[in-house]
Amino acid sequence: IMKLIQIALKYCKKVVCILLIILMMFSCTGFTASENKYKIDEPTKIELLNKAEIVQWKEFDEIMSFGSRFIIIDYYTGSYFVCERHMGASHADVETIDKEATKSLRSVYKDRENWKHRPVLVVMEDGRVYAASSFVLDHAGRDDKPFLKVVDDRSRGYGRGENYDKIKNNGMDGHICIHVRGSKNHFDGKESQKHQSNIDYLEKEKNK
Repeated sequence: IMKLIQIALKYCKKVVCILLIILMMFSCTGFTASENKYKIDEPTKIELLNKAEIVQWKEFDEIMSFGSRFIIIDYYTGSYFVCERHMGASHADVETIDKEATKSLRSVYKDRENWKHRPVLVVMEDGRVYAASSFVLDHAGRDDKPFLKVVDDRSRGYGRGENYDKIKNNGMDGHICIHVRGSKNHFDGKESQKHQSNIDYLEKEKNK
């Protein structure tokens, strides 16, 4: 629990720490850190899921404002990491805030088949929790070039274009995506069935 509280103290407002201390009352071993991996246990994950809200993109876009920081919890594994939003008109484009957060993010890679689209819980600075889905593979940017500068060889085969990598020296080239109800892809303006299915999954898990 102390590891996550330390992250919250460093990157988020005090209210997040208050939420985590409350959660500790439900599970004194809820948050652990071993081998540099941040992870939440099953009882604490379920407690957060029960608090999770399912909201439409228009509302979420205002909640997760540009520059806001928050904790993302991968629902399958319980791994968590701190991110910041900096872009996104149809869904949220976010980045891990440092190399430690990136390492935790990448611990979920190859976790299972179709691992790139994952159900997640988002804990905001005000302590509220939201059900969401994330495309967890960093893309469309370069950590070694200025934000929004036109560059070549953007990550994951995006080629030449604006560099969608704002936070530097975090070990990530580009950003990851967060989707909620009603959010859409940037490339085609349509809802992603994979992301919506992940939110359906969280809703069913919550209503068990």
